Amino acid sequence: MIYVSLVTNADLMRYAVSSLLAEVEDISLSVIVNSVFELRGLVSDLPSPHVVIIDERSVRIDLGDKRANTEQLASNISRICNEVRGCIGLTDYVDKKVYECAPKLGFRSLCLKSISGDQLIKAIRAVADGKVYMHSEYLRIAEKLNYPLLNSLSERQIEILDLVFQGYTNNEIADKLYISFRD
Repeated sequence: MIYVSLVTNADLMRYAVSSLLAEVEDISLSVIVNSVFELRGLVSDLPSPHVVIIDERSVRIDLGDKRANTEQLASNISRICNEVRGCIGLTDYVDKKVYECAPKLGFRSLCLKSISGDQLIKAIRAVADGKVYMHSEYLRIAEKLNYPLLNSLSERQIEILDLVFQGYTNNEIADKLYISFRD
């Protein structure tokens, strides 16, 4: 069983994620809180393996709170992400700053809120398995940031990387791209 916590202050997000996960046998939504600060006090009691989904709007609420400063918030997110199997960041739009900060904070996944339920479930499973899952739009940011390694890749290699970041297995990638798979 994979246990999930959701950090969001949006009722619609709470409803959507809890409805989605209620239909998945091997994933259980164990905690829903309004802020990272609220979750921080609960982390040590969470069942394992545990994945935390953090709605970026909730983080912005924390930043607007006079009690919180950016360093404190970053420290709390980093501690949470290090104490659980991994964190998934959900964003409204592709944000270069979020992309650049995410690995430093311990996020294993960044997804747009427009992803399908199936994609969110894939992201949860990938993160629970210790893998990375990136929404394809975030991979495009890496291309735009002019990373030398990415610039040396062919279109096909980037296409394959995109599928890897989405959590596809080698066999699934081979089937999807009509290429042969070798052990």
